[in-house]
Amino acid sequence: MARIALSYSHDIKINIHSNYRIIILMDPEQISKQDSPFLNSFEKHILSYERILNKEKISFSKKILTNLKELITSISNKEIKLNLSKQLLNCNEDEINGIIYKSNSNNLEEIKLEIFKKIVPTFSQNLIIFTNNSLFAL
Repeated sequence: MARIALSYSHDIKINIHSNYRIIILMDPEQISKQDSPFLNSFEKHILSYERILNKEKISFSKKILTNLKELITSISNKEIKLNLSKQLLNCNEDEINGIIYKSNSNNLEEIKLEIFKKIVPTFSQNLIIFTNNSLFAL
């Protein structure tokens, strides 16, 4: 039996199959903002790429992110200030780990090419222009 709240004044009790499961994905920062009764209603499992990927691939992911940060700092100077988070849209450690996880290859150089093939199209045009004039090499 499950109680479904459709609005503030309307609750429905519905029979559900005993094997039915609900999965709720939540950012770790959001967990502390949830009501305790809600959280206590579910089993909790932490799923992260650090638990799925081996240490070599995690370290490789951090190296790629460091390379990207070096790219930004190599083309930034006193006159031109580039904010990494604004230049690399949807590109963070989780995104890179996700690409590594989905990759069918175990060759790190092939994975690196896959990563850059997926993230370079998200670069802003300013970043692409500055990259061409920088000393940064992929």
